Amino acid sequence: MNENNIESKFESEENIENLLNKITLLEENVKNNFELFLRAKADFENLKKKTDKEIFNITKYASKKFLFDLLPLLDSFEACLGKSENEKKNEDVKLFYKILLNFFENNNVRKIDVSEYSDFDPSKHEVVSTVKSDVYDNVVSSVFQPGYILHDQVLRYAKVSIFIKNGEYKQK
Repeated sequence: MNENNIESKFESEENIENLLNKITLLEENVKNNFELFLRAKADFENLKKKTDKEIFNITKYASKKFLFDLLPLLDSFEACLGKSENEKKNEDVKLFYKILLNFFENNNVRKIDVSEYSDFDPSKHEVVSTVKSDVYDNVVSSVFQPGYILHDQVLRYAKVSIFIKNGEYKQK
């Protein structure tokens, strides 16, 4: 073999080695880019899910303020039903009251279940007064105003008085 052939063979082997190194680097770049693509795709899917959930919740609770503003009307009807002496007037009020109740029900508003001697629940009840008791503690003594829930959120807390042992109310 002559010297040119040896040099040529050495250059060819060196070129092959360079090409193999470049192929290895390119394969690593492809792998890294594919991993970045998968992460970006996952981030996009997570963002899409989060956005869809936010849109759903915004839509679900869009009427919250309007419904809250109507609650005093409902309270007035309940008070009126208890005081009306004229039977015809009372029937008209009852009819309108049923229509109003139906409206709230159709808009996913329901009354918070609270009665005397039920357990106090700070996530649904608001304490407006306390009564000392030797027997009961953190138990509803009376309900001043009903509370309401829209879907799964409190629209208005039930205003209650609660029995307290030792005469001291401690928020939990």
